Amino acid sequence: MHDLYDECSVSIDTPVSNGYYVDLQIGRPVTLKDVGDIRDRMNEIIQAALPIHRHETTTEEAISLFEKIGATSKDYYYGALLTNTSQLYLFGVEKYFDGLLLRIPSNTEPDELGEITHQDKMFSIFREHHSWQKILGMRTIGDLNELIEKGWASQLIQVSEALQEKKIAQIANDCRCNWLPMATSRCPSRLTTTLWIGRRHHVIKRVTMTTSIFIH
Repeated sequence: MHDLYDECSVSIDTPVSNGYYVDLQIGRPVTLKDVGDIRDRMNEIIQAALPIHRHETTTEEAISLFEKIGATSKDYYYGALLTNTSQLYLFGVEKYFDGLLLRIPSNTEPDELGEITHQDKMFSIFREHHSWQKILGMRTIGDLNELIEKGWASQLIQVSEALQEKKIAQIANDCRCNWLPMATSRCPSRLTTTLWIGRRHHVIKRVTMTTSIFIH
């Protein structure tokens, strides 16, 4: 990506539609031309059969390197590495919502790309999850740990509960029936809301929803 765009950020994000959603920020909407340019550049790198090397460095040097490209949070990878880029020949890149879909080989047919399955509802939930992360001010488990160390655990739980209660109200509205929160109980790791589902003031069903809140 950095070969094509002077300033950009890229994140291989949510597993969806038999691939991975790629959150690409280039300062403007991603177009079909961008997708074609990215695909062509990836093929050029593959055809060049560039060797893949494993480098060892200090933590401080690694942090400095990632900060230069705007990558402030990185995961560890302990798997085996390929020897060169030509071995990564089977892939697909498609326009997907406001980003990209990185297609990968099928689990059952590794010589073929997995079929694209439309999972719009699931993707919208993932997007909402990310929006909640922004509200909470955390994206990774490392961010969460830092906030807990600063004494923000209680505030995180309270904001999370508020977001969950708002979501329950939205679900009730989408169902076009009266979901009345009759009782709500909380403990440090769980939110329980009891709802009465009814139409025209006639109770039909009682539903209890429990949401667990995990703090690592």
